[in-house]
Amino acid sequence: MLITITIFTKKNKIMYYTSTIIQDIEEYNAKVNEGENYNGTTNKWSAVIKHKNEALYAILAHEKYPSNLDTLQSLDGWFNTEIV
Repeated sequence: MLITITIFTKKNKIMYYTSTIIQDIEEYNAKVNEGENYNGTTNKWSAVIKHKNEALYAILAHEKYPSNLDTLQSLDGWFNTEIV
């Protein structure tokens, strides 16, 4: 079974920041959380996404918080396609 997740932003441009260092991704998440003052029901910007086979991590980019991390337009191939 193949599961496809589609996220649309205001400009219809999806972008993810990636890094081999999970701390880079967590720091970006913290930066957005602080800037957007998330607390209560929404307490974080996005979940950290781990590549299925590689030591690579990603997070959904927020349009108000640019970063120098590497970028991807799609996470094709990042998820297991089999459900156990």
